[in-house]
Parts: sequence; structure tokens; C-alpha cells
Amino acid sequence: MPLLKYRLDTGAIEAVIQGSHLDLTLAQRVPEDPTYGYVLAEAQHDPRTWQEHYYVVGRLVTPRDLLTLTATPNPVPSDGVTVCQITVEPFLPCTVRIHGTAYALTEADPCVLLTSDVPALFRVTLEAPVHAWADPLTVEARTDATP
Repeated sequence: MPLLKYRLDTGAIEAVIQGSHLDLTLAQRVPEDPTYGYVLAEAQHDPRTWQEHYYVVGRLVTPRDLLTLTATPNPVPSDGVTVCQITVEPFLPCTVRIHGTAYALTEADPCVLLTSDVPALFRVTLEAPVHAWADPLTVEARTDATP
């Protein structure tokens, strides 16, 4: 049974502790920790799944909401003119990263517009609030793409 170490302020799971015996696992807790809480999880997942797809609310392990990154059109012509619109569905204010550069999505500006004048692959990731997640997206700019 894994022991999840999570931030008390956000619920983000930061570590998954597993031992050969439950008493050894529980001994990893830090009593009176002002930053982290600890909760035993019933299910078995790899540490990455726990950290990317779950968080803790009121000592309850909770699945994060799935969001979808969308790029239209994809692939996009690499003509320097055609615009690819990147959005998050369902929409919520968040940050999208394209090759590491951050772009804030807000109610007033809910998408990122991307153009390219050369063939390229663009990796798009989401910095979502702790209660949500999305799979990364690849946008391809190609000379033979049509809008």
C-alpha cells in the first residue's frame, strides 16, 4: 500500500513511498510536518501516474480533471501566414508552454496563435492547476500541409 506525500497548501502529490512492510512505509512520515501531509492509497499505480493524474483534497485521493489541448489546423502549412489556433478544452485559465515558452490563457485571451515559415515540430504542454491535467500535443508545420 503506497504512502502518498502531498503538499498541504495545494494537494499536489510530491512523493510516493513504498516499503516491503506497512510499518516501514508508515515510519517515513514526518510528524507535525507544516508543509506536507501523508495518506495511504488503496490503489496501485506507478509514481508518475500518482503525481500527474491525482491530487489530495481533505485527505482524500482525488482524480484530476482531464483537459484536452487542441491545435487547429494540425498539421499547419509552414507558409508564415496560416495560423494554428491552440486551445484547452474545457477552457480554464492556465498556462500553455510551447518549447518551454509560457503563454497565459485567460478569459479575454483563451488561445495561442502559432505560425511558422519553416517546417518544424512544436511540443505543446499544459501547466494546469493542481486539479487538472492534459497529455502533451505536437503541432507539425509542413510545406505540404493545407489549411
